[in-house]
Amino acid sequence: MASPPSKLNMSKLLGSASRLVKVLELRGTLSGKIPDEIFKLYHLKYLGLKHTKVNFVPRLIQKLENLETLDLRDTNVTELPVEILKLRRLRHLLVYHYQSHRSYWAFENVRSCKAPYRIGCFSSLQTLLGIEATQAGDTTIVKEIGKLTQLRTLGIMKLRKEDGPGLCISLTKLTSLHELYISSNQEREIIDLQYSMSPTPPITILTLINDDPLESLHYLPNLLELELLHVYEGEGLWFKASGFEKLKKIWIIRLNQLRWVKVEKGSMPFLQEMYMWNCKLVEEVPLGIEHLTNLECINFTDMSEGFVTTLEKQKEEGGDQFVNSIISTSRILVNYMHINFACGSTKLFSYDCENNYII
Repeated sequence: MASPPSKLNMSKLLGSASRLVKVLELRGTLSGKIPDEIFKLYHLKYLGLKHTKVNFVPRLIQKLENLETLDLRDTNVTELPVEILKLRRLRHLLVYHYQSHRSYWAFENVRSCKAPYRIGCFSSLQTLLGIEATQAGDTTIVKEIGKLTQLRTLGIMKLRKEDGPGLCISLTKLTSLHELYISSNQEREIIDLQYSMSPTPPITILTLINDDPLESLHYLPNLLELELLHVYEGEGLWFKASGFEKLKKIWIIRLNQLRWVKVEKGSMPFLQEMYMWNCKLVEEVPLGIEHLTNLECINFTDMSEGFVTTLEKQKEEGGDQFVNSIISTSRILVNYMHINFACGSTKLFSYDCENNYII
């Protein structure tokens, strides 16, 4: 493992011969402070500080006028200085932080970063991940986002219920947006996204952390991937006919009150992959799953003992008929996994579609 560069060797590394450098990747090397020598690299376009222990971004950041990418993921930075707004060529700004990579999907695990309120001046920005939906007077980050018309990927956190309409208005202006990741301010707070959106943004990947999962999403006809992470307190998910017409992948994760999933014929007609993880009250496979004729992969992970028992019982009673009711192609591998942390055991059941057996 590389040791953090000292002032001496950093000066040597960034000597006069290096002032034309355009890419600088310091992942996992720095501790505490970004060396001042870095801000002398006028031609720098990429600065990678991921997995460092950097605590703050100094005002000197404004000197990097040609910077296009600033990667601050998994650092200790919690707020960006207003001087960063002078980086008008910035295209990619990544600032989120995972408290622990062992609990990736936990609501409280992802930490955001405060950004200057006038962030809408980043006219070239294409990627913005990990900022907070903060407010100062009449100025809100949610409103400013609507000015970032080049955005393709957006991740915004700590949204309040009342931010929903403003966010929807901003999203209609982001005609290039393809990926959207949103998280509420409180774990049980529901963001109101049921606001008229015209035109609809061409979002293809959507991750929701704590939000109403289905009724709010009909305005996204181009959605290709959907992640529902601890977003819903109801007992059922009902995928209605003609919905999610282009969806190819779906993740259903940690819906703690979920008991059933129903898929109507004509819903998700092009779905290829379905993942259901850690939904402890679900006892059966989704009703109507046989309608998903393009399904190639089904994965159930960390489900209840009852779920696994039901699958085994249905297999014994139904034989091949049970298998065919779930699977329509021999390319599918179905994994059923239950982890019992109390006794430290792991049970893994895999159904091999070609050989017709459960391991």
